[in-house]
Amino acid sequence: MIHAWGVTPSQVAAPIAQKINVPLLAMTTDPVSKGRSAVASIQLPLESIKSALLSFIAERKFKSTGIIMADFGGASRLVDLLRPALPALAYHEIIPTNERDFRTIVTRLRQKPVEAIVLLVMPEQTLPLVQQLATQKVRAHIIGGDTLADESLRGDLRALMGEVSYVYGEVSDEFVSRYRARFGNVSHVYEAAAGYSMGVLIEKIMIPKSNPNSIALIASLVGQRFDTPLGEIVFAHSEENGVHALLSARVY
Repeated sequence: MIHAWGVTPSQVAAPIAQKINVPLLAMTTDPVSKGRSAVASIQLPLESIKSALLSFIAERKFKSTGIIMADFGGASRLVDLLRPALPALAYHEIIPTNERDFRTIVTRLRQKPVEAIVLLVMPEQTLPLVQQLATQKVRAHIIGGDTLADESLRGDLRALMGEVSYVYGEVSDEFVSRYRARFGNVSHVYEAAAGYSMGVLIEKIMIPKSNPNSIALIASLVGQRFDTPLGEIVFAHSEENGVHALLSARVY
């Protein structure tokens, strides 16, 4: 069995697994299992991430929001879903992934202040951008993506801006508590929970099979339920997704 993590590795591995008839479990936001009998996907859909963000923004009653995003695929697809649904989008900026001078953004945000900024930029852009905002006394609640799963980085951003949140896949409170007790922080706890969950799935799916056939193995997942740190993973089949399980997002 092959395990792939992330959009690009899953897109690469899926056609190979299908060609060589080796079962693949892919953890991704894309339906790489569509039309592939040897592939099952465990998806954190962009729609789920969008819904979590909108619920958080509504709950906090932000009167105006802004989006600053780097020009890369995942952020672009999420923002395409998010923009029409945001009730009070006052600012939207797209920057190159190699940009390091954010003075133009700072100037524009000073002229059109917002209460929250959805920040979807490259990891190496995050702290310099927020530092430049803070230097010019631009203050807003920062809502990031998985880059802000780094607890040390979130601490630096809070010192500069105050409130900081991030959206990512949901992890059980019990696993988060165990992870913090073991490592002293919860940086990248979703990645840890996903890896642990994949181990649970491989153990339960593969170990009982002495010589698994990929097509039969993947097909047998439909209807099965597995308790994992990511919640209950339930496999189903549809024309749009093939054999798949859907995960939920939350704002931390």
